[in-house]
Amino acid sequence: MSDESREIRSASEVPPGYSEADGWNPLNRGYILYPQENREKRKYHIPIPDESEQRRSISPIAWSDSSSKIAFMEAYRNESFLVVIDVSQGLARPGVGRLRVDKSRFYKEAVDWRPEYDTAVVVARALRFADGEKAVVVNSRESGPFGAKEIKIRIE
Repeated sequence: MSDESREIRSASEVPPGYSEADGWNPLNRGYILYPQENREKRKYHIPIPDESEQRRSISPIAWSDSSSKIAFMEAYRNESFLVVIDVSQGLARPGVGRLRVDKSRFYKEAVDWRPEYDTAVVVARALRFADGEKAVVVNSRESGPFGAKEIKIRIE
């Protein structure tokens, strides 16, 4: 069998479209779906010198029943965002939607406001798709000014 026709690739081989100069290594395998700048540069880790520009995952990942959508929440610039990725057209062409979460929907009934709450983000205990994958239900953790609540967010 010639090298060109073999089907099994060694873990150390660079896949088509990637190069070692781009930072490819065999441990970073798979498809990069989010954020867009990582997907475009085909890199898992892009150094971010300014800490305020870093993204943090603040929820578990939820898959839709059809396995065509993924949802998770991220913190970015002191805000909470719901990210929904549609992979129904394939992993190479994901559709990405990102919605800022209205923090006020998660506030406790009575809160003694403190300055540090201005930068607090809503953290989710669980997410699930609802309404035929047209909404995501966020179950928040009780933390700071936020109560443990279940809030439905429309995504379509």
